[in-house]
Amino acid sequence: ERYLSSLKTLVGSPNCVRRGTTPMTIRDRRRKNSLDLKPHPANIRNCGLPLSGALFHICGPRARRAGSSCIIAMLTVVSGGAKTGGGCMYRPWLPYLCLFVAALLAALVTTPLARRVAWRLGAVDYPDKRRINTRPIPRMGGIAVFTGIIAALVVQYLGTKFLGWPMVLMPAPFLQNVNYKLLVCGFVAIFLTGVLDDVFQLKPLQKLLGQVVASLFAVAAGVVIGVIVNPATEGAFYLGIWTYPITIVYLVAYVNIFNLIDGLDGLASGLACIASFTMFILSVMSGRTDAAALAIALSGATLGFLRYNFNPASIFLGDSGSLLLGY
Repeated sequence: ERYLSSLKTLVGSPNCVRRGTTPMTIRDRRRKNSLDLKPHPANIRNCGLPLSGALFHICGPRARRAGSSCIIAMLTVVSGGAKTGGGCMYRPWLPYLCLFVAALLAALVTTPLARRVAWRLGAVDYPDKRRINTRPIPRMGGIAVFTGIIAALVVQYLGTKFLGWPMVLMPAPFLQNVNYKLLVCGFVAIFLTGVLDDVFQLKPLQKLLGQVVASLFAVAAGVVIGVIVNPATEGAFYLGIWTYPITIVYLVAYVNIFNLIDGLDGLASGLACIASFTMFILSVMSGRTDAAALAIALSGATLGFLRYNFNPASIFLGDSGSLLLGY
């Protein structure tokens, strides 16, 4: 607001500024130190405005004193940023970058730990006729992916609470009253189902039961498929009472699709990384901040895990990871 008022003052009255009823030139006001238009160069660099910093050093004395404030004000308006308490400009992409980096680093750090846990619990894929690996490889990489997502959510919470980041848990207009706590319970349920299968080799019906329970959490949270749009015809088809069973079948099917894809080194995690980053772009374009935050966190977590999952892989996703990615 200070820079915008300075800009309006300079544009509205280039030669003088009225103070009460007595006209006073800007030069006189500068002499009396009643109007400070010269920002410190360090403040400009800290705010991430290299253009302003360059003009500050290149332009003459008049531009240094008056022009810098105008430049900052105009860049603030053009970029759509807002002044924060620390004097720096808020950048809309910065929270997403922090979520991506947090998930990436968390996955990189925890993947070796997940490998050790898998060896201790006996969650290991030994070579046989149905497998392509020629040596024993642990299969609980989902721990690293899950930890990366949790780390990103923690960073988002801290940024919202202490750094003034905008809230991201805002559902789309057609998904009113989404219960995010129940949705988190669904993530935990599908992750635990995969962990139990990695360790104890669950029977198909037992695994299916865990997938259905996780899908029920999502439906209870309000994440449902209620409308189907056919691009070839006008209007939309409302599912009505079939909304809930179709949503459950869809989630269970998608979970098992990713589970079946996980047959080659880096295949499922690589596809999930590409797909989640694409979903992030689409979510940002449509204003879905909740989906964008989760998508960029998943992209960072899978990319960090790919460091150890590329061929030759030292750890597999396992059901703990493939079920989680599909969900």
